[in-house]
Amino acid sequence: MSPRPPNLRPRVAGGMLPTVWFTLLLTGCYWISDAERDARWDLDGDGVERPRDCDDSDPEVSENQVFFRDADHDGYGDLNEAIKACAPPEGYVADSTDCDDTSDAVHPEAMEQCNGADDDCDLAIDEDTAVVRFYRDADGDGAGDLDTVIEACVRPDGYVAVGDDCDDGDPQIHPGATEVCNGIDDDCDDDVDLDDSSLDPTSATWYLDDDGDTYGRDDRTERSCDPVAGHVQVGGDCDDLDDQVHPGAVEVCDGRDDDCDGTEDNHAIDALRSYPDNDGDGFGDPSFPTDSCERPPGYVANGGDCDDDAPQSNPLADEWCGSGDDEDCDNLIDEADCVDPPPSDPAPTGHTGDTGGGS
Repeated sequence: MSPRPPNLRPRVAGGMLPTVWFTLLLTGCYWISDAERDARWDLDGDGVERPRDCDDSDPEVSENQVFFRDADHDGYGDLNEAIKACAPPEGYVADSTDCDDTSDAVHPEAMEQCNGADDDCDLAIDEDTAVVRFYRDADGDGAGDLDTVIEACVRPDGYVAVGDDCDDGDPQIHPGATEVCNGIDDDCDDDVDLDDSSLDPTSATWYLDDDGDTYGRDDRTERSCDPVAGHVQVGGDCDDLDDQVHPGAVEVCDGRDDDCDGTEDNHAIDALRSYPDNDGDGFGDPSFPTDSCERPPGYVANGGDCDDDAPQSNPLADEWCGSGDDEDCDNLIDEADCVDPPPSDPAPTGHTGDTGGGS
């Protein structure tokens, strides 16, 4: 606080009083009391007079203060961006301890995270956070080498959190891998080949193949990781005395199940194609073909009938004039060579036999 001028009071001594008053009037000065002075220069009564009081209407605010930019709005400002003001402007705070004013997750009261950053601005990184053991995964199969371990807060490249690989030089060997017959502990469970219950049974099952067609009998098997003489690894042979009968063989009309699918002569390559002949004119409906080793009753080899409910309509019939129908199945009606229809009770005018070859 600035020192106040002495409170001079006039003295009456001889003829000095008029002289003093005259001098004061000439200089523009006059005496005031302490209370009047405070009322004029310290309006808020905080003991700081104008102009040193930057807000003489608020006793809580007097001299200018330093405020710091708080760009991330976390309540902590940047020491390098400061201004002086009577009160903090928008976006400024009195605290200057933020070490990263671009992130509201970084400030002195933040919780330290395991992220390689100084979250709480104490000049230490990742302190008081959990340290994890990581294992080298040289073959990239997701399982690490138990003997090559580091401790870190964040997993480094080439490391994994699980160290249970029994061969870190082979990506096909690791816990969870498929055990196969190869003399190796593929799944790292200390069991090899036939001693491992997880071994795929088909990889160690051999089927007796008496006819040498590379398909064996399902009821005669051996279990081994090594080849067995006279055996193959594919079963399903339904007749192991005939090398023409086995899964995948060509089915022909011979009264037996050549391809071992459980049905004789189905889908035979030499099956007959037949068509239903409902009107008995020797031509069948082409919309409903069927294949079989024997032609079914009511079926014929020719499928060119355009109306299988009308015996007068088939490819060999005469075209009737004026009937409005296509009797000869040539997609034309009443063409030039048409004939007059029978007067009554017409019988089929075309050939009614099986023109395409019988069964």
